[in-house]
Amino acid sequence: MKLIYRIIFFVGLLLLFCIACSTEDTPPILTTISTQENSLIDRYTHAIQQWQARQIDDYEITVNMYSSLLTPPCHMRVTLVVEDNVIKNVTVISTPEAVKLSDGQLLTNPICVDYDKYRITSTFELLDLLLHSNQDRVDEVRFDPEYGYITYLRTSIGETMQEIKISDFKPK
Repeated sequence: MKLIYRIIFFVGLLLLFCIACSTEDTPPILTTISTQENSLIDRYTHAIQQWQARQIDDYEITVNMYSSLLTPPCHMRVTLVVEDNVIKNVTVISTPEAVKLSDGQLLTNPICVDYDKYRITSTFELLDLLLHSNQDRVDEVRFDPEYGYITYLRTSIGETMQEIKISDFKPK
């Protein structure tokens, strides 16, 4: 009986060795996925170069964001005024809803009130992190054709998702 297990083990190792040493091309489905990922990285690289070439550090944008990454899920809409790449003013259009805890405290999703994450350079940093992460997934991203900044970013991790929309861009 031990001989049969040894033969099966040896054949399995031999098969793995043959597969590893194979010179055949990658199956078409893997090539397609790889091409799509490279296409997004190429689009990202072009967009960030386009944005950096403009040297815009002063601008105003409207950010519409929904997130279910943390509890409670949140939806917020704000206008950010950025000067020297630092947020100088936040106008809240729609605030995230807070959940009242049993002790009376209000719980707000911290993603919704950390406005610095929604500056244009911060959204590029987020996308870069997502593109190089194994656990996060970029579902969709759109870039402004003239300036290169991210106008829409949708990501998901398992059953949770985050969606960021940037509009009403006004360079100063």
